[in-house]
Amino acid sequence: ELGRGPDAETVALSRRGSTDCLELTIVRGSKSQSLVTPSVIRDRTFMHVAATQDAAGQTSLYVDGIAQATATLQTPASGIVRSRCYLGKSSTAGVPLLQG
Repeated sequence: ELGRGPDAETVALSRRGSTDCLELTIVRGSKSQSLVTPSVIRDRTFMHVAATQDAAGQTSLYVDGIAQATATLQTPASGIVRSRCYLGKSSTAGVPLLQG
């Protein structure tokens, strides 16, 4: 998670709830957009996960080098200081730490 606090100019890559899906969420102002993969998470298995976005908003989620989901999303706001940057943790209350 890269942001300024819960739902404040945030870019977050996470597991979607208790599913085996990955979710990339971009919050810009009061608008939130997400890109969700099909079931791709394999428990107890190393996976290389990456997200890309071009200037036009074309966004892709990759697992082990293979695109799993692609869509056009809003781009994150520029010129914003994102002071709450976490790996395996969320600034949203009640979200458990990564167990991995």
